[in-house]
Amino acid sequence: TGGVSQGAAEVVRQVLDEFGEFVHLAMRPGGPQGSAVWRQTPVFCLPGTPAGAFVGAHVLIRPVLAAWSGTAVPGPTRASWLGSTRTFRTGHTHFVTAHLDLSATSGPAVQDVPGRAMRALASADAIVEVGPELRELHDGDRVPVWRLR
Repeated sequence: TGGVSQGAAEVVRQVLDEFGEFVHLAMRPGGPQGSAVWRQTPVFCLPGTPAGAFVGAHVLIRPVLAAWSGTAVPGPTRASWLGSTRTFRTGHTHFVTAHLDLSATSGPAVQDVPGRAMRALASADAIVEVGPELRELHDGDRVPVWRLR
C-alpha cells in the first residue's frame, strides 16, 4: 500500500498513474484513493491520514482481499445510534468509527468512538455508514453498521 493525497507534488500518484486509477471519492474520511498494478503486483493507495487509511482499508480494500481469498465479508447490520446528535455535510458518505453493543435489550446499538487518533481507531469495533443524503443522526436512528471484528 502507498499513501496518496491531492497535492500537485504527490509522488506515489506520479509514479503509478500510468498503471492504475486515482480518484477522489465523495467519502469522509478518506477521499483520495488509488489502485494500480505495478510489475504484476497489485498496489492500493490509501490516504495519508490515519482515519482515512483506516476507513479506506476496511471499506474498500478488505472486501477485495476477501474476494481474492475466497472468503466473504459480512454485509452491514442495522443498529440504533446512541448518544448525541451528529451533523454531517450532505453529498458525501461519512464513515464514523464506533463501538457496537450487541447486548442491548432493544437490539444492537452503536455509539461514536470520538477522535481520529490511533488510540480511538484501535478501540473501534465497527464503522457506521452515513449516506450522502443524511444531514443528522439522532439518538435512536437506525444505521448501517460494518463490524470490524
